[in-house]
Amino acid sequence: MRDGDQPTALCESTVQPENEISVLTYNVKGLPWPLASGREEPLRRIASGLHELCGTAERPHVVVLQEAFGEAADDFIRQAGYRHVLRGPNVDDAEFSSFVDWDEQFFDNASAALGEGLGRYLNSGLVILSDRPIELVAKGIFPQEACAGYDCLASKGIVLARVSLGEDLPAFVIGNIHMNAKNSSGASPERQIEAYRRQVDLATEFVSNSRDPQLPFVFAGDFNMGTVEARRDHLFASGLHVRDENDGLRVLASQGQRPVGTEEVIRHGADYQFYFSSPQWSLEPLTTSIPFGRANANKELSDHIGFMVTYRLTPATVSQSMEAQNAS
Repeated sequence: MRDGDQPTALCESTVQPENEISVLTYNVKGLPWPLASGREEPLRRIASGLHELCGTAERPHVVVLQEAFGEAADDFIRQAGYRHVLRGPNVDDAEFSSFVDWDEQFFDNASAALGEGLGRYLNSGLVILSDRPIELVAKGIFPQEACAGYDCLASKGIVLARVSLGEDLPAFVIGNIHMNAKNSSGASPERQIEAYRRQVDLATEFVSNSRDPQLPFVFAGDFNMGTVEARRDHLFASGLHVRDENDGLRVLASQGQRPVGTEEVIRHGADYQFYFSSPQWSLEPLTTSIPFGRANANKELSDHIGFMVTYRLTPATVSQSMEAQNAS
């Protein structure tokens, strides 16, 4: 934990079995003024709500935040009471390497009025909180050649971390991502989709090079697909091997678990938790919930709905091991 990140009160251990891990992903809209205003109280309510769940099975083991910027993020971390904190890329961190075959005209046509080509002014807004020990695996920023509109002013990207679960269990990898926005970026639809395609390609290479395929993996965050078929098609056809069939929320919703707010998350099409087993361990979603009740489900706390999925780790069978290897 960084200096200055000490919470006001550390949380007691949760009561879930060691072979279960719960993950909350939440875009908390922690944008600074003048990009957003009046965010202090909703952020305080989310953070204090997490702290109030201390010692209960309802408290997420791992929290994956997007748009957690600046002093608001510092306050959130202190109030939530998690023992371990990992922040995503800062403005000084390395960008992903650009593909040499990219059309340079995209960057040449950048609009300074929309913030394109001016450099980074905000960090990534990505934060991972955990009651269990975590360590950085890798992190990186989408380059200026792979962003569109106002998004280019932030260090959007990916952070991967390894979470320890116990002596008799493997670590598991948690990923946090925030991809280019659509209309709110201010860019034309053509630039939006080109930037998105580039980010998908970069994410595919980054995850492939950084993730240990021998460990279970949950890739969560704001993928910003929405209802744009071109975005969905490119992401789901990519080497990331993500789809509705391995998103924890959507799998459980198909089985009848639909807490209030689930339909809106699915309709919004931005927030996901894609899960992957390893050759030796099967990762299975058990339950899902929408913490903080209707204030969350009705988007009173953010313009996104945070959702939690609890997963169970069990030794994989031979057939499951083959499936995991094929999906890696």
